[in-house]
Amino acid sequence: MSAIDLLQPNVVKYIFDQGWPALRKIQEASIRHAHESGDNLILAAPTASGKTEAAFLPAINDIQNWSQGIKIVYISPLIALINDQFKRITELCEYLDVPVTSWHGEASQAKKKQLLKDPRGILLITPESLEAMLTRRPGEAEALFGGTEWVIVDELHSFLDTSRGVHVRSILGRIREFAKKQPRYVGMTATLNRESYILAKDFFGGDRDARVLLDNDRNELTITLLYKPTTTPGLPAEIIDDIFEYSRQESMLVFPNARGRVEEIAVGLKKRAKKHRSNTRYFAHHASIDKELRLEAEEFAKTARQELFTICCTSTLELGIDIGAVDSVAQVEGAPSVASLAQRLGRSGRQLRHSILHLYSSREWSLLQSIATLELYQQGDIEPVEPIRKPYNVLVQQVLSLLLQYSGLTQSELLAKLTRLNCWGDITTADIESVIDHLLKIDFIEDVEGCCVVGLAAERTVQSKDFYAHFDPKIEFKVVHDHEHVGEIPLNTTTVPGANIYLAARIWKITEIDTYSKKIYVIPAKDGKPPIFGGNSGDISHKVRRKMFACLQNIGANSSHYDQPVIEALAKLAKENLTQDGRDFLIKHAPNSKQTVMTFAGSKINRTLLLLLEIVNQGDLAEDFTLDDFESSITCPNLERYLTTLMGHPLSDEDVMGWFDVNEHVLADATVGIKYLSLLPKAAQIDYLVSNHFDLGATNEFLSQHHK
Repeated sequence: MSAIDLLQPNVVKYIFDQGWPALRKIQEASIRHAHESGDNLILAAPTASGKTEAAFLPAINDIQNWSQGIKIVYISPLIALINDQFKRITELCEYLDVPVTSWHGEASQAKKKQLLKDPRGILLITPESLEAMLTRRPGEAEALFGGTEWVIVDELHSFLDTSRGVHVRSILGRIREFAKKQPRYVGMTATLNRESYILAKDFFGGDRDARVLLDNDRNELTITLLYKPTTTPGLPAEIIDDIFEYSRQESMLVFPNARGRVEEIAVGLKKRAKKHRSNTRYFAHHASIDKELRLEAEEFAKTARQELFTICCTSTLELGIDIGAVDSVAQVEGAPSVASLAQRLGRSGRQLRHSILHLYSSREWSLLQSIATLELYQQGDIEPVEPIRKPYNVLVQQVLSLLLQYSGLTQSELLAKLTRLNCWGDITTADIESVIDHLLKIDFIEDVEGCCVVGLAAERTVQSKDFYAHFDPKIEFKVVHDHEHVGEIPLNTTTVPGANIYLAARIWKITEIDTYSKKIYVIPAKDGKPPIFGGNSGDISHKVRRKMFACLQNIGANSSHYDQPVIEALAKLAKENLTQDGRDFLIKHAPNSKQTVMTFAGSKINRTLLLLLEIVNQGDLAEDFTLDDFESSITCPNLERYLTTLMGHPLSDEDVMGWFDVNEHVLADATVGIKYLSLLPKAAQIDYLVSNHFDLGATNEFLSQHHK
């Protein structure tokens, strides 16, 4: 029996009316497994493989009675993704007379009121809106979720290693308390390492087993690589020229690793287009650009037919928003991870099942990183997920949220609800009690006749629109031109009146900065002063760094794969950064008595190693320790002696935690920007920091491999 034979007649009619030649591989598997078992499903398949329908078809088909409550809840990390899915799912549900409601900050208020009045059908929602619904409308939650039978979580990989993911797990546990029967769960992901399957399967908790359905099919892939070395801050003109030539033939997404590079490339492409009278449309897309301008780029890409477009973007377009027919992806400098490269590459070749990847590098180290991530991708070797450990920051927020939801709880009731959520990992019941006691001590919780309620000190926190989100808030200034909002940028030492900045694929001159209203006033720049715009590419995984080391060791084996400038650049790096005896722990000696160790280790290990060196040094400020994570190197005087000490006498978690306990100013600096962490006891702050920002176990193992 075919999987399509298991579907309801109206669902089959929708499929035939869409003109599908057949069900996709992942759709066949999900429909069959959903019918034959009661398991939760993890759908691991490439972008554009039909995962959305693979998740919704079996869920919709399984519902027998659509009255009384929301039957399917779909959770997405992005509003744009919800808007995309709303259109697709609404078309299907029109065949079944099933209402579909999207719920987020930009959604229709009338539709929200209708859902509250008559709760049924399918709900598409972000985690933050779901949290707000539970705390602001607690009396309606049971009616909304009492009949929920399926929960679908999109882009599951984006939740597995973040505080936001712990937050989602907590919310799912709270919703489960209202459901008359335990819902079934579906997770959708395009980039998941096999080692991470267990994390994905455990994400939903509950008593059901979870089954991973894997589709390994990939598009045919064409690759180009251009290396143009430079010693100047900007990209070489040859790289932007090359991107421009491809943009006249292909619709492209261009992924640099920082917002500044996005703007630099977008402006450069627009200048060339004007000079050569190109009809290609060029856009910049990142979090600092005004939302309306981002939407303009997305809508143009979706609706473009024969018109070519190029969108220069950060990770804002990395997740699965459908932006139409993208022919190729350009990665400028190395992608920060294999998972990121796979996600970005999955944006292209959806129609012809043929993807095109253009790689560009202007530095030797980014060239090496590009090659390493590409080779790992081709081997199907994606980094394993590193889940958040000791998520005390989420615990604090959920304590306050539960008290809002229930208008107060006894301490024992609060503790019971928290421990039932099953999302706290290594946090013990005693740890939770300690956090509650501390919140009582600092008046974020008050005990009123035996009932815990949100305290006066927390009123401002819980009333903020940011309360429901687990994004780290960043203070950014609005950029305004002629009363129009262009975007937002952080204020720093180079952001001053008279300076030029890149934003929204244009160059602006700052005329005034109003620190009170947090606004930067600009006019179009007409001088030739070079613009500024910051940004960084984030951590690099240990897997990528070790692959970079292996690539240098095996230059001869790769000589036929790359052109002569690339081979020469790799040979130069190998000569300068590898030891003669094949060991991978080179120490360079400089004339000024400083020493540099080339680690070829991941960013987290490099951070930890720097910390351990400072601890062994006992905080002697005369010793200047510096980390260059781009080149994976650490420099300081007497480095070899300190390393020898660490190799012979590895430090423990207790040593590191004790050091932070004594050096409170270092702890304060290290925890800036981590939401809710300042509301914790000092011991919990240190525990969170050491568990997540550093990796002592991996670093000690790394050191032991080099102990002579």
